[in-house]
Amino acid sequence: MRMVHRQFDVYLGDGCVGGQLASVRLRVEPGRSPYRYRTARLARCHGHGGDVFLRARPYIVTTQPSAKPWLEDGSDNGAPRRTEIGVVRAWYEAEGRLLVLWECSLFPWLRATECRSDRLLIMFWTGCERELSRCLPGVERILTPSRQPSYPDDAWQAFLRDRGFQLPLGGAMAKALGKSEALWKEEHS
Repeated sequence: MRMVHRQFDVYLGDGCVGGQLASVRLRVEPGRSPYRYRTARLARCHGHGGDVFLRARPYIVTTQPSAKPWLEDGSDNGAPRRTEIGVVRAWYEAEGRLLVLWECSLFPWLRATECRSDRLLIMFWTGCERELSRCLPGVERILTPSRQPSYPDDAWQAFLRDRGFQLPLGGAMAKALGKSEALWKEEHS
């Protein structure tokens, strides 16, 4: 576990991207939030203010030349290419040990119509949860918006419940991690 003060890069897992198996990685950068007010307000609704903003870029690396438009970057010489496949924005509040996954989504050209059965999204989401929780000291809860504009609300909330998140709390869904889970559920049921 380490506090994020500089950029780092982690492996999330393997997934099918554009019909090809690819290793998905996440490049994480700490910084100031363009959504600072809204994110901090969401955290304050649940008793916390914000401390660290993280912006992350999920990507794949390929060395194979391809005619597929999602891999094109103008060079076809077999050199490694990094292709971004989504966006992650998170806010960590150290005092409350709260990680707010404000945005964690794949680009539209990669999204399946049904989020609950989208294997790439499942791997991406759980990988982001795992790696962001690992790099931040003492995360006990994860909070995320209960709506995702790309999917119907009921389908998105079902996707989150499948990942262990609880019923919506004022526009957000929450998940307790580790030892604090039973205590947290008791306090919020």
